[in-house]
Amino acid sequence: MALEPRPDGFILAGLEGSADSPRLAFFRKCPADAALRQDPEAAARALAPVVAESGARGAPATTLMFRSEINFILTEAPDVDRAEWRDALKWRVRDLLDFPVDQAVVDAFPVGLQAPGEGPQAFVVAARRERVRRRVALGREAGLDLRYVDIPDMAHRNLARLLPEAPSGTCLVILDEMTPLISITKGGELCFSRPIGLDIGAELDRLAEGMGMNPEEARRMRVNQGLSGGSGKEEGAQAGASDGDGLALEEEGGDGPPEALAAFADRLALEIQRSLDYYDSRFRQAAIHRIYLGGEGARIRGLEAYLEGALGVAFEFFDPLDHMEAADDIAGRRGEVATPLHEGILALGAGLRMLDPEGS
Repeated sequence: MALEPRPDGFILAGLEGSADSPRLAFFRKCPADAALRQDPEAAARALAPVVAESGARGAPATTLMFRSEINFILTEAPDVDRAEWRDALKWRVRDLLDFPVDQAVVDAFPVGLQAPGEGPQAFVVAARRERVRRRVALGREAGLDLRYVDIPDMAHRNLARLLPEAPSGTCLVILDEMTPLISITKGGELCFSRPIGLDIGAELDRLAEGMGMNPEEARRMRVNQGLSGGSGKEEGAQAGASDGDGLALEEEGGDGPPEALAAFADRLALEIQRSLDYYDSRFRQAAIHRIYLGGEGARIRGLEAYLEGALGVAFEFFDPLDHMEAADDIAGRRGEVATPLHEGILALGAGLRMLDPEGS
């Protein structure tokens, strides 16, 4: 089971099976206002019945802390046994933290690729101990056996392992409201991750305002019509784009896609290009030829084709249910515009580690 806090609630995702053949058995978004989210005891009481309904009371679980809640540092790997990395790196990065190191929980893992002329590198993650304690307590008081605290970067890696890996690696862009990231996984290990410099929540609000709609109307418009026309059934197309919802926006107006959508796509293309340029200059690897695009912020019909035209790289929408089995009630709602599945995609990535905790 994975528990993911969101700006307006919590997501619970339960997976079963194996890491190679996962099945999404339970998925639920539990709405919560700001007062409930800021009261851990009340939040745990609200979550407990949902945990019981899922059949996961006492089940091993993980949760997520986002980039805004952690320090994520790239540094040289220490020349000691892996068992000693945490202690060695805790003191090396102490001056880079924005809080005292004696208040930190620190973990580290190796970078899956070595840059030319450099020694082995490590990713170091540091979080305030009290914040970690509160997050773990929330899950346990809700009835879960919460054993792990994950980060979006490792959720990316777990999701990338579901995808076919090209010789150049698997590039995944998830436009999550909490932590939008681009990552590259090679040999099943994370070798590159970089925040996308866009506030996805603010961008989606701006899209709604630019189209003169409330958020739900704007979501329906961007999912069903978006940037381009067609049936939406081509390879890599997004689910939820129906055939009978009218002409695409560029056909209705005759002047191309809405300005707000095109401006967002252009900013996104620039962020992706900057990341690919940095990856190429640092690692000097074979060029990335396909990028998987997921998350709620990617649910814009025609966005993949728009980015392909801008960057000259193939894009494919990443629907996690294309790569795992799902319970009938979950699979039956995958095409709904209002499904929270894409909003909770990082919960799925975190939950995958529970299927292979020793390999994570």
